[in-house]
Formats: sequence, structure tokens, C-alpha cells
Amino acid sequence: MKSSLNKFSTFLFSDPWGKIFSFMIACVLWYYVNIYSIERTYISLPITLINEPTDKVLEYRKDIAVKVEIMAREDVSRRIEKLQAVIDLSNISLGSERYPITLSNLPQDIRASVSPSYLNISAYEIVSKKVPIYVQVVANNTLTNTTYSPREVTVFGSSKILEALRAINTLEINPPIPLNNILKTNVQLSIPRGITVDGSTMVAIRLDYKTVLKTNDVLLPITILGLDPRFQIESIPTIPLQLVSPNANIERDIIQSEVILDLSLVTSPQLYLAPATLKTPSNVSILNLPSNVSINILENIDTTIERETTPPSENMGEILETSVATNSGDPKDV
Repeated sequence: MKSSLNKFSTFLFSDPWGKIFSFMIACVLWYYVNIYSIERTYISLPITLINEPTDKVLEYRKDIAVKVEIMAREDVSRRIEKLQAVIDLSNISLGSERYPITLSNLPQDIRASVSPSYLNISAYEIVSKKVPIYVQVVANNTLTNTTYSPREVTVFGSSKILEALRAINTLEINPPIPLNNILKTNVQLSIPRGITVDGSTMVAIRLDYKTVLKTNDVLLPITILGLDPRFQIESIPTIPLQLVSPNANIERDIIQSEVILDLSLVTSPQLYLAPATLKTPSNVSILNLPSNVSINILENIDTTIERETTPPSENMGEILETSVATNSGDPKDV
């Protein structure tokens, strides 16, 4: 027994520097194999909620992503394609709590950590509430009445949101005023985030406007009807008129309006007072339209020349007849 102890003591305490050097080499090799040779890979993953309740509304940061540190001795990019950062909400309760973020589909021989490791989630009970609808129309001093249907709507959402909700607005509209001053249309509800609507999100509205006449100085085109081709007009007059319209865009009424002169009774060139007829949209009127328009009728020069000039074919016939009559005489007399 003593000889064994003596041998062990001799081995343990002989050549101490050699043994210390060997121990240091062993530590370096262990560090290289277990720490230095491990590759670290960093990826970012979105958070996936599993077992999400259907009877509660959740509020949390949906734009957040976790940073995952993966440690392995080889390239593991293909082995972590199905890796997910998940939060299990099977035991969620009302109120605000921190829920742990875990990794699913992680191979057993790979070590990984996530940051942050928790996410604050607030859970609220889903409730319903009837709220009135408010139609948003751009202010217009000609709008006299607004009617719409439905007048209220049932909405669903968290108790926190619906507690502060007083009404649902429509999208703002700024429609053009129709010719009959009555506008019927449908408009979309503007639904706040986190709220759903029971039924249709469209509202049928009717807007009634009062007529506001606008007077504009215009030059309307003159249309000539029924003039015999033997005559022509010395110059088509322009008549300054005052057009009265309820439309803000007067250009549309000008395009649809004209003054008509019926000259079908003209039989000779002279100065006429032709009756003027106005053609306009039903809601437009003219303040200073004259009952007659002075217009000078001339004879069409092209028609006169054609009438007075003998056609070449008839003139040639007369020349041939004269030639035949001259040649029918006795040749001796020539």
C-alpha cells in the first residue's frame, strides 16, 4: 500500500511545470472544441400566436419581431427553415400580462435564445353596441336637407374601445349639385380600427339643395335654318346675352344653349327682322333675348352666275344647227 502511495506521490509532484503546461493545453483544447468552434447565427422572426381565443380582443405590438441567436458547430440554415417564435395563449386571461416567447421546431442538438423573451398582451371581452351614424358632407350654403338610412348601426369590439365610441362617421363627400337639386347616392362608413360592423357598411343618403341663380354675360352661337341656297347672309351677328343658371359650372349650360333664326320665309335679298328662338336646358333662362334680330340677306353670287351662264352643251347645239342650215344652200350660189 505504501509503495503505491509513494509511486503516486512521485508521479504527482515530479516535473510540476510539465504537468502545468499539459493542463493549460487541455484547457485550450476544451475551449476550442466547446466554445470557439461553435458558430453563432442571428435571425429575426415574427411572433406567431397559437390557441388565440375567439371570444376576446387582443391588443399588442404587431410590428415587433424577436432576435434569435442560434449556436451550432455547423451550418444549420436548412435545418431551421421551420423555426417559429410562438406565444401560447391557451390560458390567456382578461387584462394585461406578459407572455413568454418560445421557439418551436428547434432541433434538439441546436441551442438558441430569443430576445425579447416576453411580450405584453392585453385581452378584452368582445361586446356589441348600437351607435348613431353621422353623415359627413362638405359645408355648402345651398344644402337644405339631409336624409339617410340606416340611422344607427350595431358594432362589435373590445369593451375598452366601445366604451369611448359615440358615433360612426361616413367618409366625407363633396358631390356636385345636380340639375334637379336632389342627389341620391350611397356612401361608405369610416370604421375605426378594431371594430366590426353588423351588416352592410354602406349608407343610402339624399341631399336636397336650394336653387341659387347665377347670371353670366355670354355670347351664344346663332344657328340659321331654312335659308334658300339662292341667298346668303352678309354677316352672322353676335348677340350679347345674360344667361341665368343655377349651375356653378356655366360652361356646360353655354354648350347646350343656342339662338335659332328661321329664314325659310325669305324670298328676296333685303334687310329682315328675323324672329329669334332660344334653345337652352330646362333650368336656364335668358334675360335680354331680343324678339327679332336684324339680318341682311344678299343674293348668292355663285348661284346668280350659274343661272345667267348658258351651259356649254346647249350653246354647242345651237352652233351645230346654224352650221347645218348654212351648208344646205345651193353650191352654185356660193
